[in-house]
Amino acid sequence: MSVEGVDVEESIIASTGRYDRAKVRALGYSNRFILLSRRAKLWAYIGPRSDYLLVENLYCSCGSFTRSLTRQPTCVHLIALREAINSERYRVLEASEEEISTIAWEILASGFSRKLRERIYKTGGIQRKQRGY
Repeated sequence: MSVEGVDVEESIIASTGRYDRAKVRALGYSNRFILLSRRAKLWAYIGPRSDYLLVENLYCSCGSFTRSLTRQPTCVHLIALREAINSERYRVLEASEEEISTIAWEILASGFSRKLRERIYKTGGIQRKQRGY
């Protein structure tokens, strides 16, 4: 299931009766989205309470995405990721495939990646978005 070509904003309004554009814009501009793998279009979202794993235009590990699969093919994080990409407000993690795998499993297993935070805050192993995503 993909959100490409689908008016996801209208889908959310239709299924929930509301859509908070300000929240999506704030999330998209928050610099909380981390590109883990360009080839796989794999992203992480570092949230205040939980981290989420995203596959661009396809999947988010948040509970809202899972609960809403029968109603809509998206969640606020996937929409905000699109906003972050369009506004170039994301960061890029330079990491090995093994580290990316560890980060992904930590997020999926516990909703939090210690490895990702170590790379971001201790080693400075993250860069602001560069042209040519």
